[in-house]
Amino acid sequence: MSKRKPDFSKKPAGPARSSIQAYSISGEIEAEGEEPHIELSDSVTSQVLEQDRISFSSSPTKVEDASMLDPTCQLDGKKRDVLSLIFGTSYNLDEEGKHSDVRQVRFAPRDKARALWDKFFIVMVVFSLAYWPLYCAFRSGQVDGLYIVDKLVNLVCIVDMVMNFHTGYNDGGMTEMRVEQVRKHYLRNRFIVDLYSSTPIDMLMFLNRSLRYGHTSLIFRLESIVRNMFRLPRLVSYVSKWEDQIKIDANMLRVGKLVGVILLFAHTNACIQYLAARIEEFPDESWVTRNDLENAKPTTKYTVAVFNALSHMLCIGYGSHGTSTAPFTDAEVFITILSMVVGASFYVVLVGIIASIVLSMDHSGAAFKEKIDIWRQYSQYRQLPKEIRDRVFKYFEHRWHTRKVFEENELLSQLPRGLSGDIKMFRSEYLLNRVPIFKLCHPAIVRTVVSSLKPMSCLADEVVYIAGQMAEEMYFILKGEVQILSKESNLITTLSDGSYFGEFPMIFDEIKTRTGTAKCTTWTKLYTLDKADFQDIVEVYPELLGVMRQIAEARKVHSSGLNVEVKDIGDGGNGDMTETEAEATDNEA
Repeated sequence: MSKRKPDFSKKPAGPARSSIQAYSISGEIEAEGEEPHIELSDSVTSQVLEQDRISFSSSPTKVEDASMLDPTCQLDGKKRDVLSLIFGTSYNLDEEGKHSDVRQVRFAPRDKARALWDKFFIVMVVFSLAYWPLYCAFRSGQVDGLYIVDKLVNLVCIVDMVMNFHTGYNDGGMTEMRVEQVRKHYLRNRFIVDLYSSTPIDMLMFLNRSLRYGHTSLIFRLESIVRNMFRLPRLVSYVSKWEDQIKIDANMLRVGKLVGVILLFAHTNACIQYLAARIEEFPDESWVTRNDLENAKPTTKYTVAVFNALSHMLCIGYGSHGTSTAPFTDAEVFITILSMVVGASFYVVLVGIIASIVLSMDHSGAAFKEKIDIWRQYSQYRQLPKEIRDRVFKYFEHRWHTRKVFEENELLSQLPRGLSGDIKMFRSEYLLNRVPIFKLCHPAIVRTVVSSLKPMSCLADEVVYIAGQMAEEMYFILKGEVQILSKESNLITTLSDGSYFGEFPMIFDEIKTRTGTAKCTTWTKLYTLDKADFQDIVEVYPELLGVMRQIAEARKVHSSGLNVEVKDIGDGGNGDMTETEAEATDNEA
């Protein structure tokens, strides 16, 4: 088929009911390997404007080849509607290019319903991991309330498997909710382990009474303890998913989880050691027989068993009980070897985590100390006077009074603009509530200004700028007091929380330098707005410049008794500000 150049033309759709032009779209498929040809014909098709949606016809008026009737083209191995390539689509296409609604699973990973279920699952599994080894090792097949609750845990695990088929998962930061993908992901990953850990194989004991009380029942119990431990990965994954909602330091949480796993393994290990001796019917060389524990109270049996397990796991020997707790039978030796290997692994991991925590738990505090050390070295290098050195270190003590340093701008630069803007708005909430001019502005203007603010701190008696100095920024007072002095060093006014100053050279073209001196009387926290940023903002929002000029004029005529009206900006409001309100703007505290 010969190629033709695309013909893009449009024609008004007669007496159309709206200003939207209608087009006729035809899709043409070229020979294999060639790019698809799209033709916009000269004819006008009908347009349907219903519920703010436009429907376009895709039938050409002149057809020279039947292949031109196919309004699809091949892209990335899949057929795609020509219209969807041009205008996009609000619907999904299947492999054949047909419209289809992709089925999605019911639960998102962090839904409220899923969160409640996960918490319930965690409680039930922790109960089972603690209760079932005790029952298997020290009970004789009695059925009581706790036993029934433990059997219900099997049902909970099965229900959880079903829910996992209907719950999305995190795929590299994106939440995958498509039914087919969710089910494939679960089947490829945790399904086999979850299925084994949820299947109550030990319930086979109830098929035959001899299985329930005989030697075989003890073997079933040993298998059920091991199978119960296979629930641990699922438990840990659920705890990890919601640990960001636990108001505990992340490092302490890491240690807590590891210690919990160690104690759980020690508990299970102790029960298995006693159960192994019980399976062998307590031979004379067994540690149970040597310690006369066959007829002892269950608490005594469990205490000695835990001591035995921890001695193996921590590799610290047996103390004075060495001759009575050392392994002799083949089963005891095998269990002891396994206990030592696992215990040594836990010990190494625990020491490594604690060491990393010690090094990183106060990273911001270490950064503060590093800054102080660098400034000490710099002061010695430059032979700074003692008075300046004292001011520098005093500034550091006030600026980072918590002795923690965070490079906030660098941290916020790692986030998307919208998210970092939300954090800056939260950070500046106190300032926004105190500065009256922000209450006159539309939220879009406020957000734009706040995004350009930079924090700054000044010591008491520190000069912010002097009269005649070049003006590069204006200042907003978050906390503290600032005196404005004339060129002759006479006090003009004292500004405090919520006031701003230094704006005259930025809003009046005829003023090039500072008209007075600004001096902090106390430790003062400020936010600065650079002149370049201010000019960019008022270029887009000139009404901000207008209202600031009105307030500046109000300051000039403050003592003249005139009324100055200041209108709301950015939202078409009709608010105004009288001379008294202009004065409040100047001295808001």
